[in-house]
Amino acid sequence: MQITFKILGFILLLVFFYSCNGNKVEDTIKLDDIRPKAENKEDKASETTIDSTIMILKTYKSDSFDLKLSRLEFKKATTFLSRFPNKENGLRNLIGEDTTKVFNHEYYIYKDSTQMKNAFFNWLDCNGTECISIKLYDECKIDAINNLMVVCTNNSIDIIRSLKTIKPEEWISFVRFSRQSKDIKYIIYQKKNQKAKWLDFKDFKLVPKKTK
Repeated sequence: MQITFKILGFILLLVFFYSCNGNKVEDTIKLDDIRPKAENKEDKASETTIDSTIMILKTYKSDSFDLKLSRLEFKKATTFLSRFPNKENGLRNLIGEDTTKVFNHEYYIYKDSTQMKNAFFNWLDCNGTECISIKLYDECKIDAINNLMVVCTNNSIDIIRSLKTIKPEEWISFVRFSRQSKDIKYIIYQKKNQKAKWLDFKDFKLVPKKTK
């Protein structure tokens, strides 16, 4: 009887041992199954980023507007204007076909005209690193280095800076197309080393702003 109990105990021990080892093998298979899925998620994220970049590049090209860009670099804006409530913002470095940086484009989208005006007038009150106050419609030098253009619609602000020539008509077309807004509130255009000019957009033309 003692021998029988010993044999039975030995058999139970073997069963327990193999069942534990079997679980380990099964766990290893499950871990391997997870790894390819993680890689697939990374691939999909990469594809999504590429698709988004292509879509953004397309917004800079239309029948009346083509900057001839090869690529862009973009990130969330961390500027003075980004401190104020907004729905969306961004900072884009637009790279031309000759691989040089062509334009610096920062933009802000607001839920309404109240948010836009609050941000814009604060930007005028404290402009640049030295926080210089600019009066509305005052023709002064805003950017000391670049050509500059600022376009405000009811719910957006676009700021374009470049060492290269800025064509105001093209950027007005871009803003009207991309922001889907025909109501442009403020336009500032400054050539490098010159004073800024305030403009209106009337009858599809840019004209000097009449302040009186």
